[in-house]
Amino acid sequence: MNSDASGDKSNLIPLVRSRFYHEAMKLRVATQAPEHLADFTKQYAFETIASHLAVSIAVDNPQHYHHLTHEELESRGLTFHAALEIAKRNLARDRNRMPEGVRLEFVDEGFWCPSGSLADHNASLILYTETFRQLRTAGDPILFIPHPDVFWVTGSTQSDVVALLCGMSLQEIKQRRDRPITPLPFILVGDDWKPWEPSVSHPMYGAVRELHAVHESIVYDAQRDLLRRRHEAAGRDLHVAAYQQYGGSAPPGSVNPLSMSVWTETVPSLLPKTDVVQLQRLLNREALDRGEATQPEFGEVIAVAWESLGELAGAQPQPQNLYPERYLAERFPNEATWQALRKRSSSPLARGRTAATKTLLGPTPAKLIALGCALGFGSLVAVALIITLLLTMMNRGEVVREFKIGKSNVLMPSSGTAAPRAEDFESGEIARQSVVPDPFATLRELPPFEELPEPPLTPLGVFESSTEETGFAGHPRGEVIQDRPPPGGVLVGLRLTKGTNWGGAIRSIQPIYQVGERYQLGGRCGPPRGVDQIEYLARPGFVVHTIRVQAGLALNALQIEFRSTDSGDEPPQTYSTKWFGCRGGGSYALSDGPFVGVDVCTRDEVVSLQLVRSSRSPHPSANQSQ
Repeated sequence: MNSDASGDKSNLIPLVRSRFYHEAMKLRVATQAPEHLADFTKQYAFETIASHLAVSIAVDNPQHYHHLTHEELESRGLTFHAALEIAKRNLARDRNRMPEGVRLEFVDEGFWCPSGSLADHNASLILYTETFRQLRTAGDPILFIPHPDVFWVTGSTQSDVVALLCGMSLQEIKQRRDRPITPLPFILVGDDWKPWEPSVSHPMYGAVRELHAVHESIVYDAQRDLLRRRHEAAGRDLHVAAYQQYGGSAPPGSVNPLSMSVWTETVPSLLPKTDVVQLQRLLNREALDRGEATQPEFGEVIAVAWESLGELAGAQPQPQNLYPERYLAERFPNEATWQALRKRSSSPLARGRTAATKTLLGPTPAKLIALGCALGFGSLVAVALIITLLLTMMNRGEVVREFKIGKSNVLMPSSGTAAPRAEDFESGEIARQSVVPDPFATLRELPPFEELPEPPLTPLGVFESSTEETGFAGHPRGEVIQDRPPPGGVLVGLRLTKGTNWGGAIRSIQPIYQVGERYQLGGRCGPPRGVDQIEYLARPGFVVHTIRVQAGLALNALQIEFRSTDSGDEPPQTYSTKWFGCRGGGSYALSDGPFVGVDVCTRDEVVSLQLVRSSRSPHPSANQSQ
């Protein structure tokens, strides 16, 4: 431990970081040196801000920051709060770090950010709340602080700017892995920052709910890894349950994501706090106890709201004083409690040994999420769909906005475009299920598509070699696959498959181009296998002009609008396909074709889509003259 015994107070600086940054330190000590955990916890000095942030006092060494302990503060004759005031004064007067003092800079899009260059002390500026009070914001200041070097502030009544910052914060968290803070927004109340949690009727409710889902997923996943190492090192047989999401994402006007954890009748479990808990009953406990079986077999599975566990004696997991909080579930519900919970589950399901074993032993995350969605969420989904309709009606009139983060061009969803209805889909079977997938559907090899028509085709025109990107519809993450046609090629169709996740989201996209007088297939973007497929190919003389997208945590569905290239058509002829995929997510439009390339982000399914448009319209006569 660096004592810095000089007692110099001029080199103290405040540092604002994620609260989990400090909580993770405790878990590492608990794993590596458990005998020192009590002393470490007593000495480790930081203070929580707005539930999810934390401030510490550091010595600014040339190569690193040294976070001071309570003992080191006492050696300087300082309490934590006295040291914090000194550190704030030091930072405000430091002209190397802050040449113009504590100052924020206004950006034309309607928000403020730190003045000057990016630096890891910028987050500390949120401690100077008087500066934020002096801003002329429309409503109370709303803060987004995804990383130590950047934050953005706008007014609570500027919904369009808040929507923009929600997207920017989400993108920052997903693209940058170095010391994230949180995508969550905060509101300034008096002199204190508080978590901003708008009501269900607020136009930003869905967008903020998505940020909460992403935040919880990140911190719970990181915490789970640390806790598993801690209990493995201690030789404790304790299951650390995963935090899982389903139901798509939640831009303004769409259904807010729900979370789920799984409690099985095997070993004690540490559960994250989730909207729904899935309980899995063990069939062969006696055989396992006698050593006659090595693998658990599960029978009836029910899913109940978290609150139901707390209302019934015998089913109450106990908090463990962690951040984020987890609850120890040691006693699986007895028969009486099980039956009481069963009545609160909207769709309990008793399954045989074979089906249960096949489905639950070694499940993929997608299968587990799909199973949880189907087992008992009927009433929750109904409520969610009603909320979707209400929020969509309230958010009419918002427009698509585009912004750049680094080198990524990302579109903001627009609630001004009506989401597709079940009857608008090419296949109604999965579309009618909305966000509830079929838990027993399996991905399979799909039959090959028919061969594309043979040439000759009518040439479509000459397309400018210079291009521009439309921006991504959805949230870019995972592997990025780029597909481009040979010179002169233009997008005239797509081959699509869909899978089981999210109720039937798009699983792969394969572009079809026309190059001169013939068709040419691009590469398949996305994993093989699926449950359904379709080919959309333009009529001769037409090209892809617009692709409408529904996307959240995955690309739920898309629809294509084709437009004629005959210059004699005034106005140009257009026609549209039906939607393919599933309902859910926010609305996007990739428009103003013709297009000469496709960028696809994929994971277990397609996550987001971007098109590359030719910067000039086609000129049929020029092409025909060649």
